[in-house]
Amino acid sequence: MDYKELGRNIRKYRRIADLTQEQLAEECDCSTSYIGQIENARSKPSVEALVNIANALGVTVDQLLKKIINIRNDCTYRT
Repeated sequence: MDYKELGRNIRKYRRIADLTQEQLAEECDCSTSYIGQIENARSKPSVEALVNIANALGVTVDQLLKKIINIRNDCTYRT
């Protein structure tokens, strides 16, 4: 997983929501420094933390992970 891209996405949606790191941290019940560490790819958030951040920002976890996960569309179905 590209944690730099994840951090950039979180920062982008935080700014769109017009929230400071402090406000986002309060909404997620975590520290401001933790939000900063995630945004700067110095900390790897848990799934629970990602869900809390997404909920606080009013976006989906998919939106936070956009461009990080390569989805393969080459599945073959056999009958």
